[in-house]
Amino acid sequence: MNTALSGASLKSTNRQKGVSLVIALVFLLVITVLAIANLREVTLESRITGNLIENKQLLQVADAATRDGERRTVARGPQEPTDNCSNIATGKLCLLNRLPDYQIDMTDSQVYSPSDGTTMHGTAQWYSQPAPSGEADGSTENPEYGNMALGIGVFRYEVNGMASSNGNQAAVRTTVALNSKGLIEEK
Repeated sequence: MNTALSGASLKSTNRQKGVSLVIALVFLLVITVLAIANLREVTLESRITGNLIENKQLLQVADAATRDGERRTVARGPQEPTDNCSNIATGKLCLLNRLPDYQIDMTDSQVYSPSDGTTMHGTAQWYSQPAPSGEADGSTENPEYGNMALGIGVFRYEVNGMASSNGNQAAVRTTVALNSKGLIEEK
């Protein structure tokens, strides 16, 4: 009788070893699927982070170009705008005679090239134009005729900068207010 029992017990043990192998393989498959899903998520997050860093760098370059345009606008003081910047040397003021628009138009602009040897992420351009001051509605800050020619009153300029790299673009817009003595905000 002992022999019959031990034979049945042996067959049962062999079957259990086969079931445990199948269960282990199923768990291994589940863990592998979870690992692949997490790997894809990490890869996506890395790409998002890389794009965020590149966009921030582009924004900083556009801001640097805009600040250069502000500095050149302030240094020159109030002046008459021109129709294009084609004859203006790099590093000089490009003050365009055009109506301000929501969309930044870089067709006629100055190339930003730092003079201190700074390396930039991408390329940058800027331009400056007179900002609206209410003359169309009769509410201008400089109502007296001839003040622009005399350099008297408040003059506002819109400075726009744009940087581009690898098909991405970042733009910055700001305004500068000047009177005949220079930057108003310094007072």
